[in-house]
Amino acid sequence: MKKIIFFILILLAGCASNPQIPKWVINTPQDNNNYLYATGSDYTKNLAIQKALNNAASKLNVNISSEFIINRGVFKNKAYNDVAQQINAKVTNIQINNYQIIKSQKIDNKIYVLIKINKNKLKQNLITQINLSLDKINNLLSNSYGFQKVKNSYQALKIISNTQQKILILQSLNQNISNYINLLQKYNKQAKYNIQHTFFSINTNYFKKQITDVLSNYLAISNNASNKIQIQISLKKAYILNQYIIVGKCFINFGNQTKTIKFKGQSYTDYKTARIKASSNLKKALKQIMKDIL
Repeated sequence: MKKIIFFILILLAGCASNPQIPKWVINTPQDNNNYLYATGSDYTKNLAIQKALNNAASKLNVNISSEFIINRGVFKNKAYNDVAQQINAKVTNIQINNYQIIKSQKIDNKIYVLIKINKNKLKQNLITQINLSLDKINNLLSNSYGFQKVKNSYQALKIISNTQQKILILQSLNQNISNYINLLQKYNKQAKYNIQHTFFSINTNYFKKQITDVLSNYLAISNNASNKIQIQISLKKAYILNQYIIVGKCFINFGNQTKTIKFKGQSYTDYKTARIKASSNLKKALKQIMKDIL
């Protein structure tokens, strides 16, 4: 019995030593037509503010439930459907610059903050960001040719995805977004068209099938295309420590830029197996380069 009482006393003492969370954290002011309110806590003020901003952004996120279809079509007999998902839009890229710290309190080295955000200023900030993004997309999709045209189109699609989220946040602030949606649909369609209808032929002295397998995931390939991707590969054989080794160097010219890939394959059995492994490693390296470029 004494042991139980002693344990309870220790537990109560521990509870008593826990810091009291400020009442305004537990009962955060209600949002209204003009302001959003949010709290955050951490061991530095900057991190506490950032968490409060994330909490504010998540409130906007809750209000977004529409489906935003910007394009449908078929490419290489595969249906695609670019949707903003159902939309639990991610708001991590939304910049909230206009906020006011209403309360700040430090308890046992932990800092609690309460912020309020002017909805109208947030709306204007989003509109500015969206308009800048739309201008950038338009510039990317204008006056480019060959590989640069495709590269710009891939970059445009990334910006479209991010801008789409901002537009939906804007909608949650009761802003009409129909004009923005129409523009985004137009740009998305143009970018997809550029990628699907800018054809390339591949000229290489080795591993054409393997290289085509990789590039066809990113580019439209045709043997008769005027846009040419020039690839020069050198191969060397070596036999070291009972291993057959193929060492390769690949120079890829995309028109306005050249990339170099070093690769190799090795086998304890023969050069043929080493060559197969070398081609496999070339494919992996080429895939990474395409991801980095596009």
